[in-house]
Amino acid sequence: MFKEDSFLDDFGVPCLKAQGNVSFLGILDMPDNSVDFSGAGALSTDYSLTYLTTEVSFKRDDVITVNRVKYTARGAGEKQDDGVFSKVMLQK
Repeated sequence: MFKEDSFLDDFGVPCLKAQGNVSFLGILDMPDNSVDFSGAGALSTDYSLTYLTTEVSFKRDDVITVNRVKYTARGAGEKQDDGVFSKVMLQK
């Protein structure tokens, strides 16, 4: 049987939700997106954090420290696939 937290043990980084002082492991994604502004290109980074759904929940403006860097939740976390993991969008 797959043990979900073992996946985060291998690939996760330390995270802390300031509201409630909740420690957990998460996977931070930081893909760059190209944006076209009337012919002038720009790069934008979409930060997101994947975490175990049962460990923590988020709402808009929650403060999350990921690997010692502070972020703010852009909204509530959303369950992924079978709901074991959730993803929340972040902003710096």
